[in-house]
Amino acid sequence: MASTSRTPLPIETIPNWLDLPMDVMATILHRVRTIDVLMNVQSVCSAWRRLCKDPAMWRVIDIHSSGALFDMFYDLESMCRHAVDRSEGHLVEVNFEYFGTDELLHYIAER
Repeated sequence: MASTSRTPLPIETIPNWLDLPMDVMATILHRVRTIDVLMNVQSVCSAWRRLCKDPAMWRVIDIHSSGALFDMFYDLESMCRHAVDRSEGHLVEVNFEYFGTDELLHYIAER
């Protein structure tokens, strides 16, 4: 039977994420949920922080809850407003479910 344990790669053969071109990193980060970008991703490193501040990252904003708002630990409307502000007018698509208000829609439309 073959062993399932793997020998760790020598440190010099492990690719450095920071060596990826910025457009590749941006493509990867676009696949991460908006909530995760706002709460975690931008804190990983300075390169990711710069990408997360780029208005192009915020052309599409998708924030949704499962409908169980009482289980949420953060203010989704405030997070959505923050993401809209980061888009700096470049927002082309927004999706929010179970927490949107008329005031939020007005806020988005004004920006």
